[in-house]
Amino acid sequence: MKKSETHSAQKECRELLIFLLVTYGIPYLMIIPMAILTDMGKKVDFFVSAQMFCPAAGLLVAKLLCDKDKRCMPKNFFIGYLVLTGITLLWCFTTFFLPFQQVSTGGMVLSIITALVFISVYLSESNDARSAYGLKSKNWKLSVCLLILFVVLHCVSLLLVILLTATGNVMDALRTCFSQLFQPAILFLFLYNFHYHFGEEYGWRSYFQPLLQKKFGIVKGVLLFGVLWELWHLPMVIFFFAPWVSMTSPIELVQVILGRLISTTTLGIFIAYAYMRTNNVWLPVIIHFLHNTIVMLSLMNFASMEAPNGGVEYWHIIFVYVLILMVFFTPLLFSKVFRSKM
Repeated sequence: MKKSETHSAQKECRELLIFLLVTYGIPYLMIIPMAILTDMGKKVDFFVSAQMFCPAAGLLVAKLLCDKDKRCMPKNFFIGYLVLTGITLLWCFTTFFLPFQQVSTGGMVLSIITALVFISVYLSESNDARSAYGLKSKNWKLSVCLLILFVVLHCVSLLLVILLTATGNVMDALRTCFSQLFQPAILFLFLYNFHYHFGEEYGWRSYFQPLLQKKFGIVKGVLLFGVLWELWHLPMVIFFFAPWVSMTSPIELVQVILGRLISTTTLGIFIAYAYMRTNNVWLPVIIHFLHNTIVMLSLMNFASMEAPNGGVEYWHIIFVYVLILMVFFTPLLFSKVFRSKM
């Protein structure tokens, strides 16, 4: 092996190690304060938002420490983003001594401020710097088509779930669920939330997923990434998505994790497909936001109406939804983009 190849391999290993330490290390360390807060009967909602910053933060730290030639690096954006990450992480700990309402309101204000700062430092960088590090938006005609396809498939999935599982008035359920998806407030929700989703997708899609695909193949890399992506979510699952499960039924917690594993891997297939088609990191950011919005505003609302006490009935509805998404998204693995070589 040539000296330059050895140096490149060593640099790649250092970058990966730093990325993993930040991306997975911080969320798993946050298990400690989240466990203490849960035991105190307090909510840990803002820890979830803070965790979303970590994948991009891990990549930026790795690039700042490992890239010797920083002439084309968008350093202002990188440093600014890391500062925002630190401030957001610190805000989490106000949960220990402030009422939840104050933490939530302050967190919303903080989200708006950090979104504005994010936009400012992003726009301060040159097009060349943004392009060099995969930050520039591109291929929007195709991106919009894929966004429409994603929304249509999600809406059809939601429709099928309601038709298959509703025990009450189907039309009322449809009206309640779909009316929440077409509100102007969703645009505002995106404007002060997009940088959280960027935090995940920039680290995952522009770095970790391609790295796994390079090592294990395009299809295997995406499937492996889906598993690792859900393992990253584990602190959220235990203390936020299903806290009542984690405290009362370990067996049911395993069922929830397995269901989420299938869901995350399936969603990862579509996002990987969209990113490989467009090479536009902002497309996964929007898709991820839309997925979370549809699931939170419609699917979980419907599941809560059908099973207000949670339990098996609640997760049965979620599982049906996951299976339908599998039917729609898994065939993409046989598309041309997954048969090409990295």
